[in-house]
Amino acid sequence: MVAVLIADPDPSIVNPGTVGSLVVLGLIVATYFVLRGLLKHLRKLPKDEV
Repeated sequence: MVAVLIADPDPSIVNPGTVGSLVVLGLIVATYFVLRGLLKHLRKLPKDEV
């Protein structure tokens, strides 16, 4: 049993799956909203401070 846990998994069987895809999608969405908020605040600054 221990040998099975220590052995490297077969790369053709192991993949990121649904959870990995959802995590990447969540990071992309979060980055979009952070950048959108940043640009919104930058537009409010007076031109001489930018």
